[in-house]
Amino acid sequence: MGMLVNMHYLDIRGTCLARMPKGLGELKDVRILTDYVLGGHNGSSINELGKLKHLRGRLAISGLETVAGAADAKDANLKDKMNLQKLKLIWGKNNDGNSTRDREVVEQLEPHLNLESLVITSYNGTRFPEWVGQSSFSNMMSLSLRNCGFCQSLPPLGQLSSLKSLSISGCSGVVTVGDEFYGSGHTWTIPFGSLETLSFEEMSEWEEWCCWSDEAFPISLFCISYVSVIVPS
Repeated sequence: MGMLVNMHYLDIRGTCLARMPKGLGELKDVRILTDYVLGGHNGSSINELGKLKHLRGRLAISGLETVAGAADAKDANLKDKMNLQKLKLIWGKNNDGNSTRDREVVEQLEPHLNLESLVITSYNGTRFPEWVGQSSFSNMMSLSLRNCGFCQSLPPLGQLSSLKSLSISGCSGVVTVGDEFYGSGHTWTIPFGSLETLSFEEMSEWEEWCCWSDEAFPISLFCISYVSVIVPS
């Protein structure tokens, strides 16, 4: 990788990489890195991502099931990457189902508060990390939770003041969408004040949707231009 140390742009979308090459952390001037593919001991570790301090735009991190634990995830230093706008966190199909490890890893992958879009896919923890849904993510406009089937409740997303698009699919462990979804325990702000698009799909065990107040959905959806609820029969 030494010959590429001055590289600023690396777009690998659409490729079939099994892992990133070792030494990627040497590309300390890279600004755009669309994807970071983790592949165990034979490839670049998540620690090297922490050395890429100038990343901006979008970043998708896949293969997170190969991360050994919280200490390694913390070294990725996502919280200091203030110019990242879009982030995808992706666990693979070969995940061994260690929900405790997955939870500890994702807690340390907290991004900078400037983030505008977040996707979490195939996460095996039983609950989402504390940082997802924090009102301090005031720039968050789009959020998607996909195939997080072990999570038993949804994160408190209602206080994301700029959230316009919310998509939740394959969260089969959720039976009830309750007060925690609105994040209303700490404020009287009406939840989901900017929401325009809402989608629930493949929620096979979902039975109940509790309303936060008479002024909040599901009773009132007048501010939302598109709603999709698809539940398998």
